[in-house]
Amino acid sequence: GGPVRDREWSVPLWLGGPLALDYPKDCLDLAVLVNDSIDDTSETCAWWQRCAESEGFHAATLRQCDFGTQADNNDRGRRDYHAFAKARDAWVGLRGEAEWLLQVDSDVQIPRDLLRRLLALAVTHDVKMLAAVIHNDAQSGLEWFCNVMQWDPDAKRIVHDPDVWTDFSAGVKPCALTGACVLLHRSIFDLGLGYDCPEVVTLAEDAPFCKALSDAGIQPHYAPSVRATHWMKAPLETTYLRDWRFQQRLADYHQWRADEVSIVG
Repeated sequence: GGPVRDREWSVPLWLGGPLALDYPKDCLDLAVLVNDSIDDTSETCAWWQRCAESEGFHAATLRQCDFGTQADNNDRGRRDYHAFAKARDAWVGLRGEAEWLLQVDSDVQIPRDLLRRLLALAVTHDVKMLAAVIHNDAQSGLEWFCNVMQWDPDAKRIVHDPDVWTDFSAGVKPCALTGACVLLHRSIFDLGLGYDCPEVVTLAEDAPFCKALSDAGIQPHYAPSVRATHWMKAPLETTYLRDWRFQQRLADYHQWRADEVSIVG
């Protein structure tokens, strides 16, 4: 799961991913934290929670925690990244006794086998942070613009690695920065590491977190062969809106809302 804000449009398929995982449901605790939303994200997540409970998951937790931000979450240039970071940390706080956490951004669609494959690779290679490669939707023209970045010694900064998109090799590889769909071992947070820090203002929430991990001797990694899709905000009309899986989840959700209204009425 993960934190979510103002994403009613994406929740049905985003959280449909964890519901469909090919992993024993009684071993999974699903958790979502809704913050500062002005749309129906909370109601959509409540529908998801009932689905999870009826399908036999060990637990399905839904929490509301607001941080006072009014920035437009769907406008990347105006996002309040401190609120993003605080929401991530609050979501991590829901981990309970879980050994591993799978954090998935609310505009990312994961395949059924993602958790099983990431977990096997993380254990085999003894890594504490392992990301799936997230590519932008094919209609965007930016498929190569992935969630994996490396340190460029010449430019003296972190840059996108253009070779990641065409690399489907087995195993895991180190990187300087990643995010969006990440398997995290609980020992990271037992050390007191978190997302919120002063640097979040200019670097978003993933960059300072990955640097803190590296400084603590924990190398971020990614799995080239494990993939998921980033819908993006645009062009929505040619991506998720035409996806039959999204339409089915959306239809199920609106039927549930209609049933709820009729019961209340």
